[in-house]
Amino acid sequence: MARQRRTGLPTQGIPTQGIPSICLNDGDDKEPQEYPLFELAVLKSLRTPVNKVGLHGRSYVSHSRVYIRLCAQRQRGSTSVTIMVCSNGYLLVRSDDPGKASQMKQIPWFQNPKKEILAIALDPSGRQAVCACRDGSLYVIPVYTVLNQSTAVKHSWKSNDLTEISSSSHRGTPTKIAWWTSSDGRNVGIVGNGNGEIVLIDLGQRKEVKSLWLKEEILSLEIVHHPGLSYLIIQSDMGTQWGLILEKTRRKLNPVERANMDITVAGFEVIHPQNALNILYTQEGHSTFQPYCFHNFMDVVTLSTQSAMDHSFVAAHDYSSNILKIFDSSIDNWLPLHVYRLPPQCSDILLTDRLIFALYNHYSVTVLGIFSSHMSEISDHNHPVNEDALMQKFLLPSGQTPLGIFKCSFPVDYLDGKMAPSDDKPSTSQPFTETPTEQPGGKTSQILLSNVERHTILEGCVLVTDKAVYQCRPRISPEGLFLDLAMEGGETSLPDNLGISLGLDMNGLYELAANQRLAEGQTILAMRLYNRSECSQLKQVANFVKQGYMEEAISLIRSANVRSNLTTADKRLLADAAIKCYLHQILEGRSDEALMVKFRQYLMDNFDYSEMAAMQIFAEHGMQDLVFEVARARGLVGQALEALLSTGSPELDCEQQCLLINQGFISTMSNAGDNAFLLCMTTQEAVNRLVEKPELMYRYMELFSSFLDDLKLSLLIKLAWLFDPSKTTIKPLLSRAVNTTNTRADMFSSSIDTMTSDESIDSPLDTSQSFPRPSALVEFYLKVLIILNHRMTIKGDSTSLVNFDPSCDSTNEQTRQENVVSLPQQRNALSCGQYHVAMVSEDDVYTWGTAHGGRLGHGDIIPADGRSAPFRVETLHMHRIRVISVACGKEHTMALGEQGRLYSWGTSKWGQLGLGDRTTHTRPMLVQALTGTCCVAIACGQYHSMALTQNQKVFSWGWGVHGQLGHGMVEDQLQPCHITSLDSVKVTQMSAGYCHSLVISATGQVYVFGAGTFGQLGLGKQVIKRNLPTLLDGFEGDEVTMVACGLFHNIAVTSNPQKVYMWGKSPLELRQSLQASRKRRTARDSGDSVIVGRRRSVTVMETRPDAYDENQYLRPYAFDFGQIQAPIKQLACSLNHNLILTSGGQLYSFGKNDSGQLGLGHRAEQRVPVLVRLSESQSIAAVGAGVEFSVAITTQGQVYSWGSPENGQLGIDTSCRSHLQIQPSFHVNMRVAKCTSVTRIVLNPLLVPGIPLVTMASGLGMNDGGEESDEDDMGSSDEEEGILDWDLPNLSTTSDPSECPYGPESLALSLQALDSHYNHQVVLRLCQDWQVWSAAAQICELDKNYPLALLYRLKDRQCKGTVIIGAGEEGVLQEITALVDKFIRLTCEKPSNEAAKEPAANESCKHLLVQILRFWAEQDLPQEVLEGVLRDHLDKVAYPLSVLLLCDSSDSSAAPDVSSTRIVSQDLIKRFTSKFTLELTSTVIQGIHQGESHDEYRLPSTIDQETPSENNVVDSVKPLLTRSDAYNQKSDRATAERLWQEILFNLGKDIKARAHVGISKSEIAGLVDSNPSEENVYENNEDCLVFTCGHHYRKRNLQENIMPLWNSKMADLPVPLPSNAQSLSNQYMAGEGFIPIACPNCVHSSLQLEQLKQLDKVV
Repeated sequence: MARQRRTGLPTQGIPTQGIPSICLNDGDDKEPQEYPLFELAVLKSLRTPVNKVGLHGRSYVSHSRVYIRLCAQRQRGSTSVTIMVCSNGYLLVRSDDPGKASQMKQIPWFQNPKKEILAIALDPSGRQAVCACRDGSLYVIPVYTVLNQSTAVKHSWKSNDLTEISSSSHRGTPTKIAWWTSSDGRNVGIVGNGNGEIVLIDLGQRKEVKSLWLKEEILSLEIVHHPGLSYLIIQSDMGTQWGLILEKTRRKLNPVERANMDITVAGFEVIHPQNALNILYTQEGHSTFQPYCFHNFMDVVTLSTQSAMDHSFVAAHDYSSNILKIFDSSIDNWLPLHVYRLPPQCSDILLTDRLIFALYNHYSVTVLGIFSSHMSEISDHNHPVNEDALMQKFLLPSGQTPLGIFKCSFPVDYLDGKMAPSDDKPSTSQPFTETPTEQPGGKTSQILLSNVERHTILEGCVLVTDKAVYQCRPRISPEGLFLDLAMEGGETSLPDNLGISLGLDMNGLYELAANQRLAEGQTILAMRLYNRSECSQLKQVANFVKQGYMEEAISLIRSANVRSNLTTADKRLLADAAIKCYLHQILEGRSDEALMVKFRQYLMDNFDYSEMAAMQIFAEHGMQDLVFEVARARGLVGQALEALLSTGSPELDCEQQCLLINQGFISTMSNAGDNAFLLCMTTQEAVNRLVEKPELMYRYMELFSSFLDDLKLSLLIKLAWLFDPSKTTIKPLLSRAVNTTNTRADMFSSSIDTMTSDESIDSPLDTSQSFPRPSALVEFYLKVLIILNHRMTIKGDSTSLVNFDPSCDSTNEQTRQENVVSLPQQRNALSCGQYHVAMVSEDDVYTWGTAHGGRLGHGDIIPADGRSAPFRVETLHMHRIRVISVACGKEHTMALGEQGRLYSWGTSKWGQLGLGDRTTHTRPMLVQALTGTCCVAIACGQYHSMALTQNQKVFSWGWGVHGQLGHGMVEDQLQPCHITSLDSVKVTQMSAGYCHSLVISATGQVYVFGAGTFGQLGLGKQVIKRNLPTLLDGFEGDEVTMVACGLFHNIAVTSNPQKVYMWGKSPLELRQSLQASRKRRTARDSGDSVIVGRRRSVTVMETRPDAYDENQYLRPYAFDFGQIQAPIKQLACSLNHNLILTSGGQLYSFGKNDSGQLGLGHRAEQRVPVLVRLSESQSIAAVGAGVEFSVAITTQGQVYSWGSPENGQLGIDTSCRSHLQIQPSFHVNMRVAKCTSVTRIVLNPLLVPGIPLVTMASGLGMNDGGEESDEDDMGSSDEEEGILDWDLPNLSTTSDPSECPYGPESLALSLQALDSHYNHQVVLRLCQDWQVWSAAAQICELDKNYPLALLYRLKDRQCKGTVIIGAGEEGVLQEITALVDKFIRLTCEKPSNEAAKEPAANESCKHLLVQILRFWAEQDLPQEVLEGVLRDHLDKVAYPLSVLLLCDSSDSSAAPDVSSTRIVSQDLIKRFTSKFTLELTSTVIQGIHQGESHDEYRLPSTIDQETPSENNVVDSVKPLLTRSDAYNQKSDRATAERLWQEILFNLGKDIKARAHVGISKSEIAGLVDSNPSEENVYENNEDCLVFTCGHHYRKRNLQENIMPLWNSKMADLPVPLPSNAQSLSNQYMAGEGFIPIACPNCVHSSLQLEQLKQLDKVV
């Protein structure tokens, strides 16, 4: 409580009208803005004096006027208790609880003047009060019992009446009293009187315990509670401030003890008696408990106790300067915590958490002012009153004198509309009225207020005057008032001042106001409020989008992009939101051209949005053009296709297909979605696309194998050319297919001990996992030829394709092959990037150095910011990829496989990996765009890459802004792009620098392209850039054989004579060199460097030649390469140093040497090449140069490095001296810097540990002239070598110029040349299906199946439309006769093993004769011609012909229907003349007499006699066995009945599961008609034979084609069974009804397997 020093009560009031404006600064007419946060309510009002009329009509004031004399107040929680002493002697007790109705009680008092109450106080809990009377007596009043009569409080004094405490001696009139509760629970009344005496009375024991004498009238007593200390502040009438310690702890409590202290009274700290000194227990005169004067405060300063922020403070109010100082409650610390400036004439002051309540007079008007403590605080005493500090004011009615002001708290739910008592009368900031004010939140909607997370309930006050009791209570929360002011959209200072004054969350409140205005459609005001709120741009955009204001949202996003303080995540979210806003407008129907242009421009210009999310949204809405526009710009075509697949729409627009194909994304299309995009295309279109990528066609050939007949003839010819094994394009792929098969076989058995991170075996490297076998490629090629010839035969429309060239429409294939030189692979085992190295050892790649950007290819094994020692790239090793060459850029690496495939890994920000995206790949990835070509050399620039193919084509990709890609443009290329302008140059070598590229032609000319700012193009001063290859002259007509690019310079070597040329670099290099030299001199003079070992003497050429030209670097100039005499073998260049390797293994270095990168044992620059010495026995095989370091490989396979090891690029741990391997023949110098981290520079070559010895087989580049070492092919399989050794003629040529390519002649040649590389049965079936009988006959001839071959030859004659029926044409008959003569001669030739093969030959001859006889009868050819042909070979065909003609008809009478089972019909037999028959019989009899086989003439009875005990059909062939008789001896014998029972048993085991034979529609179609070119396949009435084993045949096909082939196969069994074969053949040929035997194929397979098993047992 704060009180005012007064001399008396005011005698007059002020009028309620015409009150002037209150200004805090004199002379300032501006009225400050108020904030209606509070309302002033009248809790209790006393009656005013009444004017009465006396005698003679005079009026006078009644002496019955009642007013309040004294008051005291306590608050516990939200309940406050106020006790007031009225002038009429009554006590008023009031209890206010915002949640309940107020209680008011009146207590009558003594009428004895001596019992007049002069001072009153409440205990800390507000339950009791103590008052001091004029006679010095004290009374304890049970306030709580008075207010709650049903509740009694246990205490030592009375609970239902006054408790009197008489004074032992009356020393003076009491002026002030205070209630103190000690730490031990004693209640003490402290009384001050007019004589200056302070008396301490124990209220419980009702006795005086202590008294002190100050000799000055006591005006106020206030108790201060501080942790560990309680003291009394005393103020006398003389203005003196005193202090009296009441209780003090002996020692300072630690935090644990303080936390464990029990709080018995709210707001007071308990001090345990054993740790405290108490004034009640000390003897008189104790120094600690004596009053002492605060001399630092003048008499114009009043001290009072204040509490705020849950702490107690001491306030010092200086009336003269109107300054209020707030001190800590400690009695010995008087440094102010806060200093406030108050208005003049302030009296009572109350400090709360955020506000200051003060009473002051203004123009004789008493004002209750509410000030912001934050705005009132000053740092300088001269600072004037801050007008903005005044928050609100209330004018008290005139004639009222304030008695006291007390703090009043309210519950958190006070403003919910339920707390305001109905009997209270609120006041306003105007002169007092009783008019109710507006309800809280009147302007602001209750919904908006409910969105405030937490309302601040400000503390108010209770003001007691002599006539009334007022309560200043909140009418609205600060947040609600802030929202009202903010939403008005007026002056921004009003809500800002309110927020700053009260510490509000202004950002959140402004945002709520903005949300409200936005919901109301006031977008401009909402945007203004959002800007004030500092709300995140993302939230603003989200709110605008939620309300449907898309244009405004996009405007916000565009303005946000200008800001630089946004995080990457926020930028991405905003960009994604912009895309959705654009899309929303388009989908709503606003698809005007201007909007689409803006949208597309945004997609291209903005790099913050998530491309994947954008493409997914576009795909979901069917916007394929936008999907691929983003995909092509960002290199995400594969992801775009996957996005389309995820939406279930794999069909692409024709326009998009063409764009993707033309831009080289056919590989991506084919790989996406399990061929979904290819399947959605038409067959013609899909194949058209795939033929542009041969390897894709090879991989997916099975996908379109069944649709070949739908293709155009020109496309079929193109396919035939692609799959032609005689062409150079497919040979490497055939070899790769073999290599892939071998890789799969042992992939999982490979040791990958060093792999520590997870990686799927299905790596992007294994793109050949579905690559077909070599035999499948050959069979597909033959299928294409078969279908092509079938189409030519049927349609006969091939004349337009006579001159068609499948490889090139304008040139001849043979001419093209003659003009193309097949380049050998260029091996490069070592390459250096800026801070990393790649090397090939034993066909594996090892990398080391910095791992940033994934350039080392080790995946997540090494952190992105780490470095690695030499470590094998396990992904390549795991897939058995044999690497022959490596190349390094700044942050990417490439490797060239032995099969010409290219792999890349690292950073692809500019597309330098060639994978079609800009993603970083930490493991090797196959460059799929080059899989159809065979690469022989690779090169890496800083951010771009190049590849040279076997046919001398150059591809480039990556960073292209300077034209270094050579495509005539400056755009980056994400995939390899062919430099077409170099096709006529015939490139043999290439190299790449920072932003330029060089190539060498076969004639030794140099072509340059890229940036020429530093003269690196060598074209002169005026040339800054070339985006197309440009010829570089200046080599005096010499042929350039070698070239190397540094970052900004080049070196070239010519032959005959050998010269070295250099060009490039600018004068800037000179300035940099001077600066570096100056730094080195400074370092040497200061003694910073420490050299370990012995310095090597240096001889340096420090002067330029006399004829030096400062522009010499702009053109190639001959360079003095010193003592180098041997031929130069390799060049290596970096930023500022160069290496030259000779064929003799000597290494020379020159250039800058700041970090010892020259390997000469010192750091001095060398302008001419100087020999780098290792040891006498070692020579160099390969070198590489990085930035300030070098690496070399010796002929012994060891790796050495030297220079700066800063990023681990040396592969050597130089952190301690013990790790440096110092060889006896050289020394190591190390530089130690002054800083704590020591940098050691290796000045001499050091051995790099951890790398296997590099062997000759790993490709060191030791074989000059393209010669291969003998060990290069050690690991290749026999199948691969066989493919590479195929000696095939040109299968596409034809002797007849009128025929188109790949006609019948090519088919015949292919079948012959590829005889051993395809499955004859598969191809024969294709020939049968497509009725290409000439090819079928050729295959049968290759298999020596001459009967079937003759059948197909004759069918071929029939299909060609040749008239041969009857006599026919004489030439045709002669041709047929010659054909028959040929096949009889081939069939009847005596085999080498005559005894074993004679039965088979007879059977084969029999089948051949059957075909001849039937054909002769069907075509009704002259019989005499046939007899003449047979007569010429009668000695060979007599026996089988006689069997056909005689044996088959010998038992014709046995059955009436036996003729139906005969192989040769009676009509056919009758055609032969008697003369020929007699000749035939005579020849057979003569043969029998000569001992020839005649088993066919033996009667069945004879066979039975030879096997009397058992009727075993196997024994009937016993005399024919020529191998061991153990076969029959070991065989189990079974009767025919038993054999049949076992067959039935086996067939019946699954009879329930096979109640019927199932056959599919496709099988039915194949049975009905095997010709797919004919329609209505189901309208054929031919009989079919369906077997339970799953094999099905047409009856006619079985009898005419299958059985002749089966007979020949039965004759080739290990143990031929001619009788059984004949018997079974008769059954199959009959084909009537149910046949109780298996199909021919199964019978043959079972017999063959069983015979082989039995023979194996014998062996």
